[in-house]
Amino acid sequence: MNTGVLERDHTVPAPAESLGDGVPTFFVALGAALLPLSRGRTSLNIAPADVAFVLSIASMFVWAATNRYRVRVPYALSVGIMIGAGLVAAVASPYMRAGLVAVGQDVYLLLWAAAIANVVRRPGAARIILRTWSYVALVSAALIVFGVAIGWDALAGINPTVGSRAAFTFTDENSAGLYFAISLAIVLCTRTPSSRVRRGFAVLLLLGALVVTGSLAGLLALSVITLTAATVGTFRRRGGAAAVALVAILAFGGLGLAAGVRSSHFFDRAGASSNRLIRDSLGREEKSTGSREVLLSEITGLYFDGPLIGRGPASTRASLTKIAAPYPNEAHDDYLATITERGIIGAVGLVLLIGAIKVRTTALHPRFLRDAFGEVVQRPVWLLGAIFSLAFVAFTHEILHERTVWTLLGILGGVHAFGLRSRRVEVAVA
Repeated sequence: MNTGVLERDHTVPAPAESLGDGVPTFFVALGAALLPLSRGRTSLNIAPADVAFVLSIASMFVWAATNRYRVRVPYALSVGIMIGAGLVAAVASPYMRAGLVAVGQDVYLLLWAAAIANVVRRPGAARIILRTWSYVALVSAALIVFGVAIGWDALAGINPTVGSRAAFTFTDENSAGLYFAISLAIVLCTRTPSSRVRRGFAVLLLLGALVVTGSLAGLLALSVITLTAATVGTFRRRGGAAAVALVAILAFGGLGLAAGVRSSHFFDRAGASSNRLIRDSLGREEKSTGSREVLLSEITGLYFDGPLIGRGPASTRASLTKIAAPYPNEAHDDYLATITERGIIGAVGLVLLIGAIKVRTTALHPRFLRDAFGEVVQRPVWLLGAIFSLAFVAFTHEILHERTVWTLLGILGGVHAFGLRSRRVEVAVA
């Protein structure tokens, strides 16, 4: 029975080991290692990675109870509101089963993020998890590039009937692209491998893997990661004036590049390219943009014709099919999907989630990190870039049920909760 609370300042070194530390660390690291194995075989999309996730969640709660640690659940308020709104909308929806499954996934991924956040209270555990992620990502990148290079479609995850884009063992090519983009940020953030030459080779390997996925979402994420790291890094090293100048240069350069690409009909030429990968990736831009515009119009109509509580999670495609819309599909936009499927209350939850993530990015500053965590998160601007990229990719794809995304958010939550110099950890004592 808890009789008190011991507050331990993080500037004082914590005990190196507590009872059973290695067990939840092992399972969380295993979950990070199995992220590529996310292709589900059932209607519930249960994948091999989920076995490790469930073991991670269970072992974390047992470990926390054994050591009398207070369990922290980052994002609980915001996600809880979205879950509540989703439940209400699902019960009132004709697609209740799909809605309840989606809400169950919300709860599950929140608990997975909580398991990570609590385990990384020890910098050693954070190091193991992040390095495991980095090295497995490099192995996965090598395999997918090798598969494409030798024409081994099964290894690369290519379905020749639908194109030449590689998905490896992910649910689809965009999930793979997002994983490799974020993994590149993890590699640079942790400086894994430690040798600059080997790390440069690792970056090239991850870039190659990203390219063969043909994922425009992955390329968008990579662009945001790079620009964020460059801008924030310049601000921290040279001050605000230099950062503003860099942003201005990048903005004008980007506008000029966009104008040049448009005037040269670059995407039209990519669509007619003899190279299948170029045709199936960059060549899809015009078609993708057109279909998204149609989908935006259709979903906007769904929202205004629907109830304030929302149509129910995972109901967009079915709703559009029911009214014989020209382009019945999922929303491909987390913002639109949330307000249409979970109503105004769900949208409030999403706004609070964005705010909660923004608050936690304060941990990603070398000056604020404890020395032990600073040795793990050596270049936090890259992790910050990965977090910021999610806000942009969410405009073009629904990523709130991506395992990679919640693994990243769990790490952020743990670093914020336990890695700041001024934070205090509450440990319940008997």
